[in-house]
Amino acid sequence: MGGFPKYRRGDRTYSYSNAQLASSFMMAGNLFAVLCLCFGIGLGAFISAPPEQRIANVFFFGLIPALAFRLSGRFLSRFFVLSSELCERIVTSCLRYLAHLTRQFDKRVLRVSLRINAFFSKASSSDNSSTFSGISFTKGFQLSKTGPS
Repeated sequence: MGGFPKYRRGDRTYSYSNAQLASSFMMAGNLFAVLCLCFGIGLGAFISAPPEQRIANVFFFGLIPALAFRLSGRFLSRFFVLSSELCERIVTSCLRYLAHLTRQFDKRVLRVSLRINAFFSKASSSDNSSTFSGISFTKGFQLSKTGPS
């Protein structure tokens, strides 16, 4: 069952758990294949029937299910390796795109925050302005306490 390192590429290494899980699919397929083969042989040996029917029982209850389990175990193990590689590629591309979006967001927010800081620094440094609870007003729009004249 040590044939799964052949799925490793030079640029990507798969974790041990992925290879172990793929190997378990292959091992389960092989186990069920052996069980079906034993069942078919036992059925052919212990049922009293003509030899042609015994051979058919071994063939239909032993060899065909054994072949099906063997191939399904191999298919599922390779499918698991392929799907884990596909999921890794999807996650990698999503994280790269998220990093790109984060950089774009940082650039835009930084640009806007610099403009806001520059605007408020100009407004607070000019001589004809006053602040009222953090909001800058020019002299023409200043609030008076006595009311209109």
